[in-house]
Amino acid sequence: MSTPKEDSDAKIFSSRIRSMIGEGTVSGFARRVGLKQAAIDRYVKCIRSPNIDAVKAIASACGVSADWLIGLTE
Repeated sequence: MSTPKEDSDAKIFSSRIRSMIGEGTVSGFARRVGLKQAAIDRYVKCIRSPNIDAVKAIASACGVSADWLIGLTE
């Protein structure tokens, strides 16, 4: 069972992923960052949290910091 803090962190990550997908598709975003579409779907739906390699891949491909992506910075 997750804690309220974990739920909040997942929502921040999900929101930031959705903002980077924008008008595009989840499958297109997944290809761009080099991850499986199913993984991105789970992150967006707050079903699963990413591992460090996924955070690094997304941050690098999108030109954002990992700190921003996980909600440590605005």
